[in-house]
Amino acid sequence: MPDITRHFAGRLFLTATSLALLAGWLTATVNLYLSQGPIDGEPGLSLRDVRYRFNGNRDQNRFTAMLNGTMFENLEDPADAPRLTEWALRPGRPEFDRAAHERDFEEWVFPILDMDCLLCHEPGGKAGFAPMRNYAEMQPLLQVDRGPSVLALARLSHFHLIGMGSLVLLTGALAFAFLPLQMAGILASLAAVGLLLDVGGWWATRSVAWAAPMVVLGNVSFALGIVLPHLALLGRYWSRRDREKT
Repeated sequence: MPDITRHFAGRLFLTATSLALLAGWLTATVNLYLSQGPIDGEPGLSLRDVRYRFNGNRDQNRFTAMLNGTMFENLEDPADAPRLTEWALRPGRPEFDRAAHERDFEEWVFPILDMDCLLCHEPGGKAGFAPMRNYAEMQPLLQVDRGPSVLALARLSHFHLIGMGSLVLLTGALAFAFLPLQMAGILASLAAVGLLLDVGGWWATRSVAWAAPMVVLGNVSFALGIVLPHLALLGRYWSRRDREKT
């Protein structure tokens, strides 16, 4: 097979491919930071965010965990978040009045959900496993937050492994095609091992909160296994010395 790096068009194609894969990793990382960072109510992504995401926050319930995490960006008016949080936490208080709680749901909570949430949180939607169409359907979401269900975490793991696994595969294929074999093996393995540590850390943290650093370690390993190979590849594509040898 001819070395396509000898031709400008080939180098341009390979460069664009590496940059596109790096952009895919970067946008996924930004999405992770923006969606998971607010979970503990503090700026930035921390171990506490990871623990709350996968092991739950006993001071919250599933609804408030979603509301102050991945669902926050879907609110048309961010000022609705504190009101909804206060409403959702009432069932755990000694003075809880179920009739008043249900009345508030009908009067002002449901209209907000209908506008901002029901597109996904109804049967057939992306979050159809957590419907919010009426007060009865809200009850499972108002229980103490113990992290995602097995079904929800299995679904998340499936999509993450397929999506990020494709990124690992493409990066590894390019690394083994254009880099020294030993370097390619080490760098590509960092991403594969990082992906397994990341997802494995989700499940471990769901059982024991102290396993959260495993998720962080997995993300660092994955990042190194994606960024370093493509930086090496970009150098290889445009190296005059390497082209002259072929």
